[in-house]
Amino acid sequence: RWSRTCTELDLNFPIDRFYSMAGATVESIFEMLLEEADDTARARQRKLTAKDCEAIKRKHHHDVESEGRVAGPIDVVVEIAKRFHGKLPLAVASSGWRDHVIGGLERNGILHLFDAVVTADEDEVKDPKPAPDIFLEAARRIQVCPTKCVGFEDADLGMEAIRRARYAYAVDVRCFYEYPRNVEERIRVEDEKK
Repeated sequence: RWSRTCTELDLNFPIDRFYSMAGATVESIFEMLLEEADDTARARQRKLTAKDCEAIKRKHHHDVESEGRVAGPIDVVVEIAKRFHGKLPLAVASSGWRDHVIGGLERNGILHLFDAVVTADEDEVKDPKPAPDIFLEAARRIQVCPTKCVGFEDADLGMEAIRRARYAYAVDVRCFYEYPRNVEERIRVEDEKK
């Protein structure tokens, strides 16, 4: 999705940078990429805005999903949600587009596990991660004081947002043994040993 869009727009966005920007909104990522690309003839000529780029990314996202390539669940996070479903109020706080977040949760059969879903494109979320807005709104919707909440995140910007929201705990799921990129790395290392 990102690679197709950035290739079409002649924007440089390597995978390691993609991971470092995790948690940022699509619009804010494109604002940064366009600022960096100001000197390229293509960006100057087309006078692209972040909103233009976002619309193109939405189209590519739709095309990729139409090809059957959809994001799966992060199993370690799903297991946490299943463990606490019905015992504690649960919310999703995502920088993704609301329709895509809801669609992904439905497609993976886990939307019912959550009492609230908050996304960065909602009016109640004035500032995206690393601002605390999205986590404060999630706590409000599940009617729990932020200082009594535990936040689970897989991005530096999200971890900072949880801290700023003054949650009781911020859990970095990237440290979990079964987090997908950790599994991928172990497989890569094992393959190199062969």
